[in-house]
Amino acid sequence: MAIGFTIDNSNPFNAIFLPLANKFAENLQNQGVKVFNDTPISNNKNSRIIFGAHSNPTFWLNNKKDNDIFVNCEPIFNKKWQKVNASYMSLLKSSRVLDYSKKSKKYVTNFNLLPMPPFYKSNISDTKVMDVLFVGSINERRKIAFTILQNQGVKIKIGFKIFGNDLFQYIQKSKLFIDINYHDNDAIFNMFRFCLCANTGTIYTGEVGVTSEYPEVEELLGMTITRDIETLPNIITKLLSDKEYWLNALNVQRNIAEKLEAKFQIFFNLFGKEFK
Repeated sequence: MAIGFTIDNSNPFNAIFLPLANKFAENLQNQGVKVFNDTPISNNKNSRIIFGAHSNPTFWLNNKKDNDIFVNCEPIFNKKWQKVNASYMSLLKSSRVLDYSKKSKKYVTNFNLLPMPPFYKSNISDTKVMDVLFVGSINERRKIAFTILQNQGVKIKIGFKIFGNDLFQYIQKSKLFIDINYHDNDAIFNMFRFCLCANTGTIYTGEVGVTSEYPEVEELLGMTITRDIETLPNIITKLLSDKEYWLNALNVQRNIAEKLEAKFQIFFNLFGKEFK
């Protein structure tokens, strides 16, 4: 039996799903399942795993197959988000969904919780040419946070539209990979960004939202991540100036990554059996 993979190509930013799609494909192949790249409009009878459908929900409502599976990483539990994305909500309600958050369950008929895995794995290395890396768009809130850090002598590399292996190479060259919430609210912890570097030689740092769904990462609170953005400069300064502290924090992070990987493998061992 085989299963197809499709990343919606209507939005170039959907390339961010490449490492997650590759992780899926690798694990299915390890279980003896044939995987292949499939087109958005497909006459193939096999199931597809589809990423990025939120970018073009009307298209997918019209062109999905009954056995398609949609991966959702959007905050569909947010009422305001639901109103702006009504077509996407309709798509998910009529489809099988793998979702990163338990909060989404009551909004999806055919729901499976997807434990987010570390996307990359690499050895700890001293070959670092950047202090702090941020990849993403900049709004006023993030700009203020970065200005405060830069005024304290922290060197920040800001990137945009960096995906796949290029993103991994940037992460590898950085001591810290930072995340700042886009809005000043109780956002859920950005597990997707955390998993980009969780099992590498780079520390994830920054402001976090609600962590209750990911109790593993709470061990890092106050060490590399914080709920209070005003304490972030002290955390980053400590990580950059104290090698022993940095190394200890990195080891804690990598141990968490192994726990996340184990949860993902348990899920995928069951998921993969459906396609053998």
